[in-house]
Amino acid sequence: MLIRPSTDLRYKYSEISSYCHDAQSPVYITRKGTGDLVILSIDAYEQLCQKVKDLEQQLFQAKDRF
Repeated sequence: MLIRPSTDLRYKYSEISSYCHDAQSPVYITRKGTGDLVILSIDAYEQLCQKVKDLEQQLFQAKDRF
């Protein structure tokens, strides 16, 4: 996990992008010292979405058993 100010999006985009892809980890962007955005690589985002879908499916299957 990395926390960066919003100005880094303009001046250090390549560094942030590389980190997201290499670490497969989000970058938290702050604005005026407060959390504002979270940036993920597309691959990491798709993996996260798939995990959510899988967990939803498991939950519905378990719900049907009870």
